[in-house]
Amino acid sequence: MIDRRKITMRGNPVTVRGKQLAAGDTAPDFTLVGNDFNPVSLQDFGSLDNVQLLL
Repeated sequence: MIDRRKITMRGNPVTVRGKQLAAGDTAPDFTLVGNDFNPVSLQDFGSLDNVQLLL
């Protein structure tokens, strides 16, 4: 488990909301901004069994 009181971004505290996922859990759909500044959603990957995100 991650200690949510210690999550930071560039040294600043970040508020994290929602259920913490464990290995093997199904991820909820989400949208991020891609390298080309266009939205990328988990749904964009279709029926792939595994998607790895590198942040």
